Amino acid sequence: MAIEQQNQSNAATRPPAAKRSRLFRWLLMTALILTALLTVTGMLGGVILTAGVTHGEEFQPDTFHRRTYYYYRLPLFGFQLTPIYRDDHTGTLETKLSADKLIPAPARPPKDDEWDLIFEQSGATRRIQGDASILGTYLDMYADGDLVWLKWTNDHPKLAAVFWPAVAEVARHELYIWIPDLMNLPKGVDNPVELQTKLDAFMLENYQRFAREQFDRDRADLALELVEQGLKRAPDDAELLRLKSEAETKAKAKLPADSANS
Repeated sequence: MAIEQQNQSNAATRPPAAKRSRLFRWLLMTALILTALLTVTGMLGGVILTAGVTHGEEFQPDTFHRRTYYYYRLPLFGFQLTPIYRDDHTGTLETKLSADKLIPAPARPPKDDEWDLIFEQSGATRRIQGDASILGTYLDMYADGDLVWLKWTNDHPKLAAVFWPAVAEVARHELYIWIPDLMNLPKGVDNPVELQTKLDAFMLENYQRFAREQFDRDRADLALELVEQGLKRAPDDAELLRLKSEAETKAKAKLPADSANS
């Protein structure tokens, strides 16, 4: 009798089979949903970390500082997920040029957005190469374990004092396309006067040529800007003065009548 009562008591406290089955299904479904969510989150995180990261490098032509940056965005939609993180990446050569005042001080402190792009990489495939990469390639050039232009600067301080201001001038006017020819000028030159003469001739010729090209492309404003820079080096140059007159006339002709009369 006691055994029978005990069995009845156990049966009364034991959950019914249907109730246990529903509990099991609920636990199983919850586990599956959580697993799916974690899988999707992990896959999305992996996609963002690989396809969603954008990173690059920039160059400041007034100070010769360099910086890297990166941020994350949502692939396909382009929505930016994080702030832009930046780190100083100024090299030994650029630091020396600034510290030794081999590049002229800027007329005013540069603004935060006045940086030229060296490169930008988005995801695994999309890469943009900025014009400043032309100069960056030379600044980073190594030979026999040494930075080529750092060694040259240390070995030829008088030539360096003449040469680097010209490089800074070109960079500050975003004329990076001149850099390869400009960087060849010191080869075989030991006299700073000779180098200065070569630099003056090179800069004047290029200001004339590029100003004429911009003028012929109906870009009188850009032509005038180049002419003004060239005249700082050669105030009496006949070609530049002629281009200046032509560019000013053409630019004025494009202005509305009221502006031209004022």
